[in-house]
Amino acid sequence: MKEEKFDGQIFLDEADLPSQRETMPTEEVIWESDESHPYEILIETDSKSEVIFQRLLAKWVDPTTPPKIRNKCVKMCGFGPLRTCCGWKLQKKWYYRKATLVVSTKEPADIKKTVEGCIKVAAIAAAIVAIVSGGSAAVATAEKMLTACLTEKLGSNLASVRISLNGGWGNWE
Repeated sequence: MKEEKFDGQIFLDEADLPSQRETMPTEEVIWESDESHPYEILIETDSKSEVIFQRLLAKWVDPTTPPKIRNKCVKMCGFGPLRTCCGWKLQKKWYYRKATLVVSTKEPADIKKTVEGCIKVAAIAAAIVAIVSGGSAAVATAEKMLTACLTEKLGSNLASVRISLNGGWGNWE
């Protein structure tokens, strides 16, 4: 079977998460924080709060960033000591985005199962709204459902929930 390549993936279950090696497209990729696109869902600052749960939610090719393109010599031809490139290959490198959920609480607690359950509830709600609205309201619905679910289940122990967006260049293809 031919290996399929996707422009993006959403990870609903922890078992679907890629290995650390698959998460980063290459060793040359540097994932930088994109401070121009952080998305805060709920912030109640508390100096004693600590990050206790962090999970990759999705990764995708950024549709607003054009790929880097280069020509690479793949075949050399020559006569005697003279050699020149006679075969070229056009390569592209795409810019990838990653969305990571970061949840912190006021008091230390094991919230892994709670957060995983809330991610699934938010994803189902977003899928239903995406079908009805054509996709335009899906992200906002997912954010609201995730916040509401976590607030309901963790109560006053919830300090903050945020989805951070990072980006980096992938491999040459």
